[in-house]
Amino acid sequence: MTGNSLRPVGWPLALAIGFSLASCGSGDAPEEEAGAGAPLSSAEVQSRAEGIEKPRPGLYRRSVELLEIEAPGMPEGMAEQMRGHMSFGPRDGEVCITEADTERGFHDMFDESEEGANCSYDRFEVKGGALDARMTCSTPGQGRAVMTMQGKVGSTSSEVTMTMRMDGTPAPVDGMRMKTKMRFERIGDCGE
Repeated sequence: MTGNSLRPVGWPLALAIGFSLASCGSGDAPEEEAGAGAPLSSAEVQSRAEGIEKPRPGLYRRSVELLEIEAPGMPEGMAEQMRGHMSFGPRDGEVCITEADTERGFHDMFDESEEGANCSYDRFEVKGGALDARMTCSTPGQGRAVMTMQGKVGSTSSEVTMTMRMDGTPAPVDGMRMKTKMRFERIGDCGE
């Protein structure tokens, strides 16, 4: 990939997973996640990810919109600051996906995790372009994050909503709940 690029599976998921890994940590599970299924093996997730239609090579515009944010200990104004950090403008959000990127498939994405993070999926379903996944990440001393990702993924566009709940994390983000919408759309061929 060139310059401002992502791996092929990264197109709808890398941002969600990358953000979540950066925010992961160990604590008690949020109530709404109690009773979550047993963790899926890496092989199961990789197999299910093959059901995601690979993106066509080309230039994509990505956007991230922070829909909701709640954090009991967050100072006033910090939510707006986070909203600004998490939102990409059209120019800053262009990604080139090459033919070589799409040929590598999805394996690379699920083999990588941030150093020290322990992440696992307890749900990863793909049917007819619809994605429904739940992942839990924990990092010693940094708490736990539970993310759900739901949306549509296709060869030229995707729209995925991610909800994240963080518990046992350092202040001011302990108990934070965030909902974001990520959109990717093919806008043409990659420039030279």
